[in-house]
Amino acid sequence: GLLDAVTLPGWRLARRQMFELRVAQGQAVRNVLIVGSGESGQKLAHYLETHARMGYVFRGFLDQHVSADERVLGGIEALPQVARAQFIDEVFITLPLDRDLVREVALQARRRHLDVKIVPDLFADLTRRAPLSYMGEVPVLALHREPIPAIALFMKRITDVMGSALLLAISSPLLLAI
Repeated sequence: GLLDAVTLPGWRLARRQMFELRVAQGQAVRNVLIVGSGESGQKLAHYLETHARMGYVFRGFLDQHVSADERVLGGIEALPQVARAQFIDEVFITLPLDRDLVREVALQARRRHLDVKIVPDLFADLTRRAPLSYMGEVPVLALHREPIPAIALFMKRITDVMGSALLLAISSPLLLAI
């Protein structure tokens, strides 16, 4: 128990530091696009920019209204082009947006295999089983998350089985002696 009490926090600390090092090197980052440059979009962008150690890189806004903000990369209809040009991994949809427009943006992002999260005004038909999380003070719902590719899961399983078989074979004389 004492060994667990020491090693588990140590492992978590080491893992967090490794992640933060990878983020600092630009390896574990996710490029983010925010749809809607209103108050909640600005709050979310500010949070992402000031908490870079989380691994999110804010790339810009898409908005249906013309804006003087140079971070607005275009209208909402430009999602496919901007997502490709900015290497977007995740789209955050903020309010106020029309319900049909939110649905259309979510479908476009899904078609391009982008993770979709929404800053909620709690759309009942879209968010039935969506988990709620927070980015600072801003509540966020994950509407779609691209699953891990099956080949990657298969390779991990093969590695796990082969590694455990090898370790069992190596440690079997010690286990027999014990």
